[in-house]
Amino acid sequence: MKAWAERTYEYAQSPEFEGQVDTWLALPWAQTAPFPVDYPDGREKNLISSVGVLWTSLNADETATLFKDVPRVYGAQVVDVLLMALVESVVRWTANSWVVVNMIKSGRTERIPGTEHMDLTRTVGWLAMGEILLFEHQETSNPGDALKSFSEQLRNLRKESLI
Repeated sequence: MKAWAERTYEYAQSPEFEGQVDTWLALPWAQTAPFPVDYPDGREKNLISSVGVLWTSLNADETATLFKDVPRVYGAQVVDVLLMALVESVVRWTANSWVVVNMIKSGRTERIPGTEHMDLTRTVGWLAMGEILLFEHQETSNPGDALKSFSEQLRNLRKESLI
């Protein structure tokens, strides 16, 4: 764990890491908007008691499609499909075509350069790493095209990733 932390710190100070900062700063962050709130003027409070919950679930056939058919047909991972659904929901809710998603990764499977061969299997603790993704929603004619477009954006974002 100590070696992993030291290598993470070294990487954050490296020219390789610094060289990617301009790419990320050049993204259109200003195109995003904050989430809408019920009482933006502050006259009333956004209270926990006013929160609504929406539950949904997939039946067995839908679950099989998500886990078996979608990856086979579209080459997308399940997490990508769920991430796309989140982005689509936020776009519909905010009426903004740009969405920022801050994902927390375990740090055990996604590794920074120089930690690929470190054995963390007996390490206790949270090795969390953040991943900030900026998506532009693009209108498509069908869900399959939407997933292809989204997956391509995701691949490009991760290719440019600092980690």
